[in-house]
Amino acid sequence: MPNVAEIIEAVNTLADEQSPTNQIILWLNNAIARINMEANAKFPFIKTETETPAIPDEWHFLLLVPYATARIKQMDSSQFEYRDLFDEFETNLKAFVFLYPIPDEYKNAEIGDAQSIKVIYGVD
Repeated sequence: MPNVAEIIEAVNTLADEQSPTNQIILWLNNAIARINMEANAKFPFIKTETETPAIPDEWHFLLLVPYATARIKQMDSSQFEYRDLFDEFETNLKAFVFLYPIPDEYKNAEIGDAQSIKVIYGVD
C-alpha cells in the first residue's frame, strides 16, 4: 500500500520536478474530488503524507499520479505533456467508474446512483 509520500515521490519523479508536498497534496485532493464526483463516491481527502489514500492501491498510479503530474506540467506551460497526462487521467477515470464497485462506506447517496452516471458517460 503506497502512502502519500510514495505517491508524491512518483509525481515528482515523473514530472522531473521537486514540487512542495503541500502543493501536491492539494492536487491529489483535486483528483479525489473529481473521482468522487464521477464515481458517486465520498473518498476522504488527504491531510498528511503519512496516510494511505482510501482509493484502491492499483488505482493510485492510474489516477492520482497522472493528475498531480499534469498540474505540475500545467504550471510549467508544458501543454503537450499536461494534455497527455490529463487525457490519461480521464481515460483511467472512466475505467474506474465502470470497473470498480464503490464500497458501501464510500458511496455517496446524495448524488444518485452510479448506474446513472455510467449511462451519462456512455460507459454502460
